[in-house]
Amino acid sequence: MTERTRNVLTLVLLLALVLPAYLRGVAILYDLDRPPDVDLLRDVGAAQNILDGGYGKDPIYLGETAWYPPLLSVILAGLSSMTGSPVMVVAARAGIHLDLLPLAAFAFLLWRSFGRIAALFGVAGYLYLVHDHAPAWLAPSLSPYLFAICFMHGAFCIGLYLAFRLRRPSAGWSQWCAAGALVAITFVGHPSTAMILCLLLGGVGASQLLKVLRDGPARLQQVGNLTSFLIIAAIGAWILLAPMIEAYGMERRNPFSTTWQMEGLLLKDLPGTLLDRPLLVSVLIAFGFFVSLRRRDSISAILLYATAIITGLLLWSSVSAELANTHQRSVILSFVPAYHFVFYLELMGCLFFAIGSMVLVKWAIGSVRRWIPSTFYDRVRHRFARPVFRRAAIMVGILALMVLLPFTSSFLHRKINSMVNKAASRPADPYAPSFDFIHAGTAPMDVFLTQDRVAMDLISPAGRKLVATDRYFSNPYVDLAPRAADRDSMLTFIREDRVKDFLTLAAVYSVDFVIPNVRPSARWNGILSPVHEDPRIRIYRLERGDRNVGTGRN
Repeated sequence: MTERTRNVLTLVLLLALVLPAYLRGVAILYDLDRPPDVDLLRDVGAAQNILDGGYGKDPIYLGETAWYPPLLSVILAGLSSMTGSPVMVVAARAGIHLDLLPLAAFAFLLWRSFGRIAALFGVAGYLYLVHDHAPAWLAPSLSPYLFAICFMHGAFCIGLYLAFRLRRPSAGWSQWCAAGALVAITFVGHPSTAMILCLLLGGVGASQLLKVLRDGPARLQQVGNLTSFLIIAAIGAWILLAPMIEAYGMERRNPFSTTWQMEGLLLKDLPGTLLDRPLLVSVLIAFGFFVSLRRRDSISAILLYATAIITGLLLWSSVSAELANTHQRSVILSFVPAYHFVFYLELMGCLFFAIGSMVLVKWAIGSVRRWIPSTFYDRVRHRFARPVFRRAAIMVGILALMVLLPFTSSFLHRKINSMVNKAASRPADPYAPSFDFIHAGTAPMDVFLTQDRVAMDLISPAGRKLVATDRYFSNPYVDLAPRAADRDSMLTFIREDRVKDFLTLAAVYSVDFVIPNVRPSARWNGILSPVHEDPRIRIYRLERGDRNVGTGRN
């Protein structure tokens, strides 16, 4: 069998592995008009803010500076402009297609670094075996939803591949520039990916610098390579951080956006969460972890271990937020919520699963070849070289698949059919009428007063401004406490008919629209004018002389 034939066969097998998961995602999303998670709705609002001309501005707070990495929002805004579809629909349906890119990067990493067998087993584990029932944002898979962490782990895979290349003395200036550009992109994509790649690729560069110090002027080219990498990576960091440095001096005043802890990632539950998978899969991951050092290319194994250690340390830095809450102090600073690094540890588990499976399969094949007489093996190999035997082998394979179909149908039912049925039975979007009104009847700079749930589910994805929002989604450089207190006070003033107090505080935040908890009494006639009402939401416009009513956007 020629090299080209092997490559084509591997591609066919990879496509056969991916197709069921891809079709599952398409079945889930084909008629979805609204993303199902509040994280996705935040990205919708940021993309709508860009389309409304607000790039660089906080999509939630009027007059503040954007703080969240903008790459995914820019992609959503661009796709919306190109297709003419609303951002909400693009964000709801594009995930399964865009998430093919990180899967392709993962398969590329395994194929080029460890071979075809590793790529096949790695993709199978990635899609179906390693993570079992973990949610899409906690473990890598072909997610139907466009979470930033799911999209950006493709950059992590390419970065690890570049690390394997850059540690070679033959690595040139262009490869180091490519690594710097990749890190720059990850800075505007997701901070967890950027932190891992900075430490990993920076460590590779530092090892090259040590060689320069040891070998003298003959290796000065490595200094230029490392300098180019650092400059290009710093440009990406500057694009993200410069506006926040200028506006806030990077002084964090709302730490909750980086200290959110999900149940299962607290210290007492973390080991169980990381080991929540079938026993055989865990054994293969452990086997791959320990046999990596037996590879002829031991430096690649060291890089794999270094990546796992870096990710584990960053996970600890995030889990330490729990210690801060418990003991009023933190062992290491918390940068992003811990689940991001659990995600990358799960991805490393996929890599070690692929390596362990590859070594085991090669050992089994070698053992069989040693036990089978060489004359018999050569005779079989010679016969299978004939076209008639190849066709017969293909037919036997098809028949075997037909025999196994009843067994695989139960697996597919659990993994696919149940989610398809769930998608088919989902209710209509309860916020759709209010969402349409906000887009048609309000302006991008209009400020809404409402409670957290409505703020996150309706106002934020519409790209409109708020007095305050949920603490985990609020700008970390803006003090949330006075905003939240004033929001609660204004809603209380409406309930208690304290008109003067309400108007005084509303003027501070330039409030234009109100979604109160209760229907205002007759005392608010002429002050709060009803402009939209449906079974779930009532929206009132604040009538005051100094406000400029926007014409909205059709």
